[in-house]
Formats: sequence, C-alpha cells, structure tokens
Amino acid sequence: MAVSIAIWSQVLTPGGRVRVIPGSDFRLTTATFGEDLVDEKGRTTIKLYRLAIPEDEEDEDEDEDDEDEKEPTFEKDPIVIGHLVPGKIESQLFDLIFTEDEPVEFEITGKNKVHLVGNYIDQSPLPFPDGEYDSEGDEDDEDAYGLEEVSSDVAMDPNDLLMEDSDSDESVHAKIEEVKEKPVETKAGKKDKKRPRESTEGDAEAEGSKKDKKKKKLESGAAVPVNGTPEKKEEKKESKKEEKKEKDGNKEKKKNVRTTKSGVTVDVRTEGKGPAAKNGQKLSMRYIGKLQNGNVFDKNVKGAPFTFTLGKGEVIKGWDEGLVGLNVGSEAILTIPPSAAYGKKKMDDIPANSTLTF
Repeated sequence: MAVSIAIWSQVLTPGGRVRVIPGSDFRLTTATFGEDLVDEKGRTTIKLYRLAIPEDEEDEDEDEDDEDEKEPTFEKDPIVIGHLVPGKIESQLFDLIFTEDEPVEFEITGKNKVHLVGNYIDQSPLPFPDGEYDSEGDEDDEDAYGLEEVSSDVAMDPNDLLMEDSDSDESVHAKIEEVKEKPVETKAGKKDKKRPRESTEGDAEAEGSKKDKKKKKLESGAAVPVNGTPEKKEEKKESKKEEKKEKDGNKEKKKNVRTTKSGVTVDVRTEGKGPAAKNGQKLSMRYIGKLQNGNVFDKNVKGAPFTFTLGKGEVIKGWDEGLVGLNVGSEAILTIPPSAAYGKKKMDDIPANSTLTF
C-alpha cells in the first residue's frame, strides 16, 4: 500500500516540454489552470511522454559509464492524459504513479499555464509485527503439549462400534413408549374401561340431523325441505324486484344520453322544467371545463353567467349542437371530441387535439 509522504508539484508552460526526473516515487493527482488565464476560451491538452524501450545493441560489453552519459530517448507519440477548458473543466483528477529515477516529460497545448499537483509516496511493504507468522513458535507449542506422541488415527475394534450402536438404538426405543390411559373410577368405585365423554353437544347435533332429514310442515300445511324457510322465498322476490328497478333505471339513463352528428355526447343528469332550447335563442350558462386528465381549464360557477346566442357560432361547435333541445334548468355533461372543439389548435391551457368535458 502506497503511503503519502510530501507534496509534489510542477508548473507547465506553453511552448515546450518539461522533463521530470523523480527523486522518489510520486503520484499525480490533479491538473488545474493557474490563477490568471491568457485565453478564456481555448482548450488546453495535457500530454505525457514516456521513455522509449531501447533496441538490442550489438556491443553487449559496453561500459555502464557510457550508458549513463547518454541522453534518454522518449517515445515519439505522446499519451493524452487530459483536457482543460476555461469555464467548464478547469481542474481534472488523476491517479498516475511514477517510479523513482524514471524520467518522464509533460507538454501542454494552448496558451494557459497548468499546475500539476500530487504526492511523494512510499511503496515499500510494511514489516510484520514481532512474533507474527513465526514457524518456530508453532513447533514450540506442539512440544509443550506433547502432540507428537498422539497418533493421527484412532484405532477401535469394530465390535465396540457395533455395541455402541446397539446401545444407542435401545436408548432411543426406550424413550418412545406407548402411553396407556388409566381406567377411570366411577362413583360406585368400579373401574370404567371406557373413556368418559367430554360433552354431549355431538350427540345433540347428531339427533338434530336425523330429525332434520324428515320433512317439516308449516302451520299452513305446506311441506318445506330441510333448512328451508319462507323468508328465503321473500328475499328472492325482493331481489328480483330490485333487479327490475335497476334495469328500468339503466333504460332511463340510456334515454337521457344522446350523441350528435359530430360525436358530441350529451348526458342529461337533471331534466329542467323550462322550454327546450332552440337556435337563435340567448342562453345563460354555468359550466366547468375539464381535460381528459381532469385538469380544469375554464369555469363559470359564480357571478354573472356566461351568455351567448345558440347556433350562431359564438361558441364551439360542440356547444351549438349539444345544447339544442335541452330544457331550461337542465344539468348535463357534454363530452366534445376535438373535431367539435378546437381541433389541432392549441388554446391557452388546452393542448391540440383535446377532448373536452363540460
């Protein structure tokens, strides 16, 4: 595990490479712009050049002193490790480790300075605590307990094993015994071998079931099947009456719902007592306009009612068609398709191709 020791930093300026010869292992963690920006729009690219892998030399006996004097050779193609853009990406994080005495070169493109920041690190392995993983200590423990005299295998006679198994079976069978009930003594002191009854409810129910199997007769003389009561017949009659009422109600509802030529559905909930509305008459309306998702886009529930002339195009087509024939004072629900409303046009809070409900 690498341990941080001290801060490492390097400033890169445009127009050339910067060679770094590490005196110790270090980790590059951050690249950021300087305090002042020369170019506030241009992008800066950070490049890294590594040492080139040397080719096999013909003379293998060359002195090491001559090798040290040679200029290090770096790869021709750099590695792009990051980009910085003023106002967008002015700092970038890294986790790059460089080892001691292996030179590298950095280069930037652009007009702005770049600061590289990191840490000198120590990558040497940590020593084990004293006494830990001591093989000699294990041997001493074996000697202290005299384990060398104990055999790894335990020898037993097969007959002894069978005897132990038989004993264990007998012990198990001895535990599983049938519990015999003691005879109950009666008041006279005699022993009754029969088990006493806990209650007489079962007998009473059995006798009742036998009697129920026979047909009962009402006071009027009519025969009734088992568990039959005259109340059930009355309940059936009442349920039939209720079904008829529901059917009649559904028929009446259907009569109060109509559809115009343009597809406008008119559902009359309360029939007014006034005259039927005709084209050319002025009508005063209270209404609540809703979209299919339930959002209310317009309403008139108080103050002066909305007044218009029916059939003159002063309102949407769905109103001119749906309100004709309604009695004054009626309450109804108009469901108007887009073709009879605003069609493909968007009107304020009403999206295009909307079905409206009033």
